[in-house]
Amino acid sequence: MDQKNKASKEEELKKKVYEAAIDTAILIAKKGEGGLIVIGKTKDYECHFPNFFENKKFYITDNGMTEVLSKLGIVDGAIVLDPDGRIKAYGARILKQETAKGFGTRHSAAKGISNSGCLAILASEQDKVVRIFKEGNKVMEINPHTKTVEKNVSKIVKILTKTETAGLIAGAAAVPIIGIPGVIVFGGSYFVSKTLLGMIREIDFK
Repeated sequence: MDQKNKASKEEELKKKVYEAAIDTAILIAKKGEGGLIVIGKTKDYECHFPNFFENKKFYITDNGMTEVLSKLGIVDGAIVLDPDGRIKAYGARILKQETAKGFGTRHSAAKGISNSGCLAILASEQDKVVRIFKEGNKVMEINPHTKTVEKNVSKIVKILTKTETAGLIAGAAAVPIIGIPGVIVFGGSYFVSKTLLGMIREIDFK
């Protein structure tokens, strides 16, 4: 397999993993519960109890696993996934945390672990929304109670992966995504006014 095909397959796998993780977080939030899903190579966690997945190869993209993880995700602690979607742990305590002003320990864990190269997807029990953290910043917010939000998860992932490629600039600006009700992207003013609008034009939302 040449490098171009390999990179393409890796990008498609990443999108599938992100979609499954966001689906899981939406299910958790719609139940009025809280949860945290961490995607990336990390050892900054420890399990509260014996880990069923430790020596087994289960993936979040496996059939039925989204529903299973939406139940396991409400257990105190985080679900930890490798970049390829392999489930490493659930009910895990995140060791790397940073204070998220106005929020609790789950947000602090999401903020902290995202600063170590991971993507953190959080279902907030506090206000029933899904927040996505990258490089220590909140980069996206999803209202799981918005009509048709589940049908738009692939579009959400397109925006998320495009912003990763472009290098999202942190900032306070919050912009609703045209064509995806209930989704807001956060970034600096230059990113919002230039980069994001260019991405939206590139993405086929049909």
